[in-house]
Amino acid sequence: MATIEQVKNGISRYLDQELMPNLSDEKPILFAVGAFSALLLNNVDKAILKYGESPVVKMTGIIDDNQNIDVDALAEVAKQSMKKYAFSLDDFLVGKFSFLRGHVNTIDFTPEDIDTLKRYIKGE
Repeated sequence: MATIEQVKNGISRYLDQELMPNLSDEKPILFAVGAFSALLLNNVDKAILKYGESPVVKMTGIIDDNQNIDVDALAEVAKQSMKKYAFSLDDFLVGKFSFLRGHVNTIDFTPEDIDTLKRYIKGE
């Protein structure tokens, strides 16, 4: 289990150490991703608390009564789902988001990245 603060710190560390260094050197792209990341991190705790109140989320046990997140279970489900339902998103600011290793403006997110993110969240 991880606290909301651990989740925020882990996401921040993942973005700083894994995502940002792999983007192109174009300043507008780095600015846009940096700004989006800051907005995301400023609101992640609100989102977790909001979704934690959902009866469906409560039923899964992913978030407990103390707002701790079961990152191990969530990571496993995400990896299984990613393998079955891989997709890509085109974004006009950053380029192509996909699950395939690729070119300069492609941001790849793989099952290995989920493991890395989980380690950052858990402080490993």
